[in-house]
Amino acid sequence: MTSIKKISINNTLLSSYITKRIKEATVILCFRILLQDIIENGRESSMTKSQIEKQFNKKHYLYGISRFRTDYVLRQAGFDHNAIDQKNDNFFIKPSFLQGLSKKDLTQIALYIDAYWNQISIEQKQLLDEIESHLLDNGNTEGNIEFIKEMLLTRETRKKGQCFEVTSFSILKIYLRNLGFELNRFSTTYSNDGGIDFAAQLAVYQVTTKLDDKKFEEDLNKVPLKERVMVFKETTGTFDHNKLKHELVLDYISIEELLNFLEYMVRKNAERNIRDILEVMLHEFQREYYQSELF
Repeated sequence: MTSIKKISINNTLLSSYITKRIKEATVILCFRILLQDIIENGRESSMTKSQIEKQFNKKHYLYGISRFRTDYVLRQAGFDHNAIDQKNDNFFIKPSFLQGLSKKDLTQIALYIDAYWNQISIEQKQLLDEIESHLLDNGNTEGNIEFIKEMLLTRETRKKGQCFEVTSFSILKIYLRNLGFELNRFSTTYSNDGGIDFAAQLAVYQVTTKLDDKKFEEDLNKVPLKERVMVFKETTGTFDHNKLKHELVLDYISIEELLNFLEYMVRKNAERNIRDILEVMLHEFQREYYQSELF
């Protein structure tokens, strides 16, 4: 992953805000829209929610996020550490976050935000292209298998655990579909999914890269009284494995089981199953990056 050179901002409040929030797409896009309004119309300018929404929905896919939701901007207003505030129905950047900065400075900050997210957009496209290239190279079964294993075991995007969640789902979906069952994934990584990562007819699937006691209890409480299957890459050294015998845990699937399922499908029908797994991976990453909303 290529890094963008950090910009120097002669305002401590704004510098801290940008450093902390630059990776938070829903936050920084709202800020970027308000910043552009100030650059064009002066620092006293403000925008209504509907005006922000209109601009947000033109650019959301560049930030790999969904279309505008009211809480994206509402939850930022009224907190001292946030740059955005609200007066009546209008939102604006607080004057204290703009103090000492010229129009040229603000333009440079806007360009920095654009460059940062443009680089992420490039990385996302590269991954989608890579998956597509493996799909097109359907005859290279061994190479495609190694790619799936790499995505499952070692590859990371800027969202930690994203590759594992998407790839584990893709393997499980095809494995279960071949047995006549359906597995669905309605949310995306880090979304507010209520603790339901995957959904089957009789249970939910909860996914994590590293399972510890705290994570187990949190997931248990997120979906009370619902039977579930735990999917994980590894457990911490202190994790109490007796917890997996909980009455609401139907089963657990470790990285070893996922690799076994993959190996089983390769033995049964390698070309078809690997192609199907890659197709699911491509679709899920398009959803992750909200590319499907472009069409």
